[in-house]
Order: sequence, then structure tokens, then C-alpha cells
Amino acid sequence: MGRGPPFSISLDPLVTLLCFWLAYHIASPIHSIQATARRVAQGDLKARVPSSVSHRYDELGALAKDFDSMVGRLTH
Repeated sequence: MGRGPPFSISLDPLVTLLCFWLAYHIASPIHSIQATARRVAQGDLKARVPSSVSHRYDELGALAKDFDSMVGRLTH
């Protein structure tokens, strides 16, 4: 029992860094899609989500590809 607190305390910084990384990994692409949506709303129909987001292999990448496809259809 005497070894419990030091072990958990040593894991706290690692868990904290992991949480910050995960939050950034999720929030950053969302901000990119949002910024592109604002540009389109202002009339820039050539705006596209950065390829670093659209080439992801997750739901945010799929959303970016669908968004770019939607904007592409608006120009035709």
C-alpha cells in the first residue's frame, strides 16, 4: 500500500500530456474545417480544407472531403 501514491503521481504528467495531445488532435482539424466554412460563407468558393485534414483516415477526414465536395458542387 505504501507504493500507491508515488506510482499514481508519476503517471499524472504522462496522462495529462496524452489528454492535451488528444484534444489538439481532435480540435485542430475542426478549427481548419470551420475556418474554411467561414471563407466559403464570405463568397470564396475556391476555398478548400487543408490537405492535412482531408487526408486523415477518420471521421474528420471524411467530413473534410465531403465539405470540399459540397463546395465543388456549388461552383457548377
